[in-house]
Amino acid sequence: MKRHKMRRGVTLMEILVAVFVLSMTIVTTTAMFSSSALLRTRSGGYSRAATLVNRKLEQVRKLSTGQLTSSGLIAAGVVDQNAGSGPNYSFTTVDQLTNDLSLGSGTLSVANAGTDLARVDVTISWKSYRGKIESVSAATYVADKSAWKEP
Repeated sequence: MKRHKMRRGVTLMEILVAVFVLSMTIVTTTAMFSSSALLRTRSGGYSRAATLVNRKLEQVRKLSTGQLTSSGLIAAGVVDQNAGSGPNYSFTTVDQLTNDLSLGSGTLSVANAGTDLARVDVTISWKSYRGKIESVSAATYVADKSAWKEP
C-alpha cells in the first residue's frame, strides 16, 4: 500500500471562503463610508445654520425695543431692505444665506415690538442633500433697560 504524502497548501474551498469574507468586509466598509459622508453633510448644514441663527440673535440683542421696527431693523443692517413691514422680516440677502446653505432663507419675527419686552424668533431654512427642507429656530427676548429700574 502506498501512502499519500500530506499536501501542503490551500484548497479551493478555503480560497472561496476567504474571498467571500473579504468581499463582505469591503461591502460593509463601503456602505459605512457613504452613510458617514451623508451624515457629515447633514450635520454640517445644521452646524452652519445654528451658527447663523446665533449670530442673528446677537445682532438683535444689541438693539433696543424701540429699534425692533421695520425701519429700525433695516437701519441696523439686521434685515433685508425689502424685508416687509409686518412682524415677519427676511434676512436672506443681508446675510447672504445662499452662500452658506443650499437655497438658504432666513426670517425674523418680532412680537410685542415697541413695548418694554419684545420676543424675537429667528428661523433659517435650507434644502438638504436629499432635497428635504431643513430648519433651525431660536428665540430671544429684548428688554428696554430704561424701563426696568429697581425701586
